[in-house]
Amino acid sequence: MPGNTQMHRAKIMRAIDDALFSSGYYPLGRKTGTGINPLGRDYRIARVVRRRGKLFAVSVQHQEVSGTAEQKIAHHCMCLGATPDFYRKYLVLSGPGFSTLANNLVFNRHIPRAKTIRIVTLSKFLDRVGKRLL
Repeated sequence: MPGNTQMHRAKIMRAIDDALFSSGYYPLGRKTGTGINPLGRDYRIARVVRRRGKLFAVSVQHQEVSGTAEQKIAHHCMCLGATPDFYRKYLVLSGPGFSTLANNLVFNRHIPRAKTIRIVTLSKFLDRVGKRLL
């Protein structure tokens, strides 16, 4: 259900925005940034935030059912890895469709620059933001 997925994504983004703002991370501009995907097209970064002069990129992937989840993570890793202007980059995963194997160790072996990205669950990300550990 596309509408259902969009509703989940809106809730997730509200939770992320609330946590970021209350912890002193401030969104820049329209709250989105742009990178380049491997085919040369624009890649939308969900949030670009600044704290103490450092830029952070946050991309989000929500997955209700398993199937193409791991391919989507690989795509995000390739796109985020190609954006050099950030102090730190996060790929936030939410929803029951991701396996526990979706982590940095798997992708570091096969995708250049995947080591520059932290792949975390939504709850772990919100916890890190609350503790100001981005």
